[in-house]
Amino acid sequence: MLLAFTTLMLPNETGGPQSGFRASVAPPEFAVERGAITSGEVGYLLAFHVFNRGQSDALDVVVMASIGDQISSTKLDRVPAQGSAHGYLHFKKVPPGVEPRIDVERYRLPPIVR
Repeated sequence: MLLAFTTLMLPNETGGPQSGFRASVAPPEFAVERGAITSGEVGYLLAFHVFNRGQSDALDVVVMASIGDQISSTKLDRVPAQGSAHGYLHFKKVPPGVEPRIDVERYRLPPIVR
């Protein structure tokens, strides 16, 4: 089992840091757990779970993985605060002895309600 932790802070449309957080609300904090690799008619699927341990929902969460020289990515619509989501990544081949690397590449925050 592979468990990766990452916290991303992305710029807003003006290029500055995200604003509008209350001091007590933490941004999304991701942990990605790799699941099984299964073979099928068109290649291999890598299952994964993304856990959000932060206090803010994350939208349009892009998960990317690499196996050898192959890269695969997918987008999850939402990973709720203190929740999780799962998905699959497609690969054409899986070389023996090569472990997949997987992480959250980017996300966006929900609109700020004022």
